[in-house]
Amino acid sequence: MAAFKLYEKNCYEYDSGRRVVVNPAISRGLISNPGIGICTYQRFNGDPVETEPVWNDDGPLSFSKTPQNLSNGNFPASTVAYFRWYWARIEPEEGVYRWELIDKALDEASKRAQMLHFRIMPHDHTNLIPSWYKGLCISGNANGAELKIPDYSDPYFQDKTERLVSALGARYDGHQNLYAVDIGTLGHWGEWHCSRLPGEHMMDSPGRIWAVDVYLKAFRKTPLLMPVAKADAMSYAISKGAGWRADSWGDLQDAFCNMKSRYPWALAEASATDSWKHAPVSLECAGTLPVWKRKNLDLSYILEEAQRWHASTLNLKSTAIPEEWRTDFDNLLKKSGYRFELRQLDRPATLRGSYNNTIKFWWVNSGNAPVYRDVHVLIRLQNEKKAFYLEDTESNLRTWLPGDDQCYEFHPVLPQGIRTGDYDLSVALAVPGETKPFIRPANQNVGADGWLNISKIAVIA
Repeated sequence: MAAFKLYEKNCYEYDSGRRVVVNPAISRGLISNPGIGICTYQRFNGDPVETEPVWNDDGPLSFSKTPQNLSNGNFPASTVAYFRWYWARIEPEEGVYRWELIDKALDEASKRAQMLHFRIMPHDHTNLIPSWYKGLCISGNANGAELKIPDYSDPYFQDKTERLVSALGARYDGHQNLYAVDIGTLGHWGEWHCSRLPGEHMMDSPGRIWAVDVYLKAFRKTPLLMPVAKADAMSYAISKGAGWRADSWGDLQDAFCNMKSRYPWALAEASATDSWKHAPVSLECAGTLPVWKRKNLDLSYILEEAQRWHASTLNLKSTAIPEEWRTDFDNLLKKSGYRFELRQLDRPATLRGSYNNTIKFWWVNSGNAPVYRDVHVLIRLQNEKKAFYLEDTESNLRTWLPGDDQCYEFHPVLPQGIRTGDYDLSVALAVPGETKPFIRPANQNVGADGWLNISKIAVIA
C-alpha cells in the first residue's frame, strides 16, 4: 500500500512498494556558490569593507595575512575576488614580470574560499605607463593637465602587449582557481575608451580585432570577459566565446548615461544579448553605493536590469551596502547566476546489481544564468563502513538554462565492491571525476559537506 513518510525535515517520500518518489524541500535563502554573487574588490573575504565612497584601481602589491575569521560583516560572503593591476606594476622592467602578484592572489583567494578574476590595464588617466616604455605616445590637454597615452597603432606597443598577454596565458590559462580574465587591452583602466583625452584614439577596426585576438590566442580555457566597446570588437569577442563586462552599472544620473544611452545599444549592435548562455556577464557599479544613495538613483531599475542582463557577478567596489537596501540586494543575489533546485527524485525501492536500475530526476535552474564549467550530478551510497559513487556523466549543467525543467532518466550500474545492505542515498553537483561537491543545491537538508540527503535505500548486489 502506498504511503507518504517524512525522511528529513520537509523532505517527503512516496513509497509504492516498487518505486519511491522523493520531493526535497526547496531553500529560499542565500546560497554561496562558486563564480556567482558579489565580488570583493582588491581584497578578499575577511578583509575590511570600505565604509567611505572611495576605491583604489591600483591593485595591491602585497597581501595581508590570512585571517582566521573570513566573515565580511554585513557585506555578503563572496566566492570571487576581483583584482586589477596596471601594466606598469606587472612589468616594472622591460621583460621582467611580477608574477608573484598574481600567484599570491590566486593562492590567497583559494585560502579565502574564492576564485580570482583579474584585469591588466595598459594605463590610467594620470600618465601611468611603464617607465621603460619607449613607444610612440599621444598627448593632449585633459582638464588643464598634459596627458599622454600609448599610441595603440604603434608596432612597439603591439609587440610589448602581445608578449605580456602571451606570457600571461602561458602561465595562467586553465588555472583551476582562475574564474575569468578581462580583455583589457586598450583604454583608460582597460575599459576600451579614452574619455579623459579629447579625440578618438581606439584604433581602426582591424586594430580593435587585433586587441581582442591577443587574448583569444593566449586564453583558450579560462573564460574571457569583454568590456562594453565598439560593436565590431565586442561582436567579434562574443562570437569567439567571450562574455562581457560593464564598468558603470547604475550610471543613471545624466541625460546621456551608460544604463540607458550606451549599454542596451551596444549589446544589440554587437549581438551580445544572448551571450550569457555560454559565458559570464559581470557588472561593476558606477561610483559606489553611497553615491547611488546620495543621488537618489532608481535602485529598483538598476537591480532589475542586472537580473535581465543575466549578470552572474556584481562588483560593488567592496563598499558597504546601506542597511535599508540589504533586502533588495539579497533578493537580487538569489537570482544572480545559477541556482539548481532538485524538485523530485524517483527511484526504485531497491537497487539491484542484475537489474536495469532507473533513477528519474527533475531539476530546475531558478537563477538567471547557467554554470560556466563542467558539472554533473553525482550520487553517493554510504553505510557505516564505506561510500560508493555513481556518476551521472550524461548530465551537463552548462546546458541547464534558467526556468527550464530538466527531467531525465539515469541508469546507474552498481559500483564494484558494493555489498548487499541498506545505504544512505545522497546527491551532489560535482566536477567530473571528483567526489567533493562543487555546487550546493538550493535545497534544505544539504549538509556542511555539500551533499543533499535524500533517503535510505536497499541494495542487493
